[in-house]
Amino acid sequence: MKVFFTGKETEDNWNPRQQSVDIIRGMILTDVHVSFKKEFYGELKGGMLELTLSALSSLRTTLASKAAALYSELAVAMGASFDQALVGIVLPPLLNMGGSTKNIIATKTQGTALDILEHGSYQSGYVVNLLTTCYTGEKSVKKRIYALSHMETALPVHCAKAQGTAGMGQCGKSMEACISKGLSDSSKEAKDVSCRCFLLFEKLFPKAGVGMRMKMDGKVKKLLESKC
Repeated sequence: MKVFFTGKETEDNWNPRQQSVDIIRGMILTDVHVSFKKEFYGELKGGMLELTLSALSSLRTTLASKAAALYSELAVAMGASFDQALVGIVLPPLLNMGGSTKNIIATKTQGTALDILEHGSYQSGYVVNLLTTCYTGEKSVKKRIYALSHMETALPVHCAKAQGTAGMGQCGKSMEACISKGLSDSSKEAKDVSCRCFLLFEKLFPKAGVGMRMKMDGKVKKLLESKC
């Protein structure tokens, strides 16, 4: 199958790529990832998963959607075995597609990113920094909103890993800075998501939450009060 994913997409290879994605999805349905766990993981990590990114970036909506569905199904089926090595391959390009002009692709890819954050196993610091970068350096309102929504999902994961450490760590501080900026976003929807993020952040990290509230101006405090 690998040969179909090399090079640019053409009239000759797009259908074999789609069929190959369907075959891998079929393997998941028949529990090949369980029966041949080591071999299946080895193929994914060894290059197969990265090659399928050419399907994700396809201009053909069906092919791109099927690739996104594949990653969702892998994350849900493999759970913790869908680890940092695999997450690091697919999550960055998925997040980048949040600004797609095709709403179906934007929605599908961000739903997949959510599945990966909920079911996969990853370094919380990596994901937090990735999401923070996605938000702070982004002009697209859609991508900023998606980044903040994913931050809301990642918060409990980071908190769980921060327990027993000296504090919330640098990643927690990055979250704090990102949420603070989001509360003043020009987009009402982004501000609403940021409010939810802050209230969750405050619950998980009470001391840091108090510090954030002390720095807020009147408009932000009023916004939070309206959401409580």
